[in-house]
Amino acid sequence: MQKSIQLAATGVTLQSLSSQPNPLKRRIINELVKAIDGAIRYADTYGGSNIVHRLENHYYIHGLCDTDATLYVHSELVEIYKNKGFKKIALQYESDCTKLIIQWDCSLPPDERKRREQIIKEVKIEAKQTPPQISRGGV
Repeated sequence: MQKSIQLAATGVTLQSLSSQPNPLKRRIINELVKAIDGAIRYADTYGGSNIVHRLENHYYIHGLCDTDATLYVHSELVEIYKNKGFKKIALQYESDCTKLIIQWDCSLPPDERKRREQIIKEVKIEAKQTPPQISRGGV
């Protein structure tokens, strides 16, 4: 009677290959996020409420076919900006590029709006009221 010996499977598995961090993926994403964040800051500083950022249609990441690499990059960016609170995000695919479109609301937050409305309400004079006398002299 021969006893079968079972050896524990060790080493590389397909799952372990795909779950390992890929520094090239991280670098591509970090560079894109830095550029997109800069565009958002710039637009917001000058009164904008959206950006259109040009993305490549093909990314090359070792270990992934180009369609999977591109799928990874585009979906990762959408996920990142959704997690940052942006609700209006779109990808527009064109023959030579993909456009990432991000829009945001420029309104005051509700609590800030109420606070400012209260400030105005306290000093507002109705049209039929007589304005208070304000001295023209110095203090």
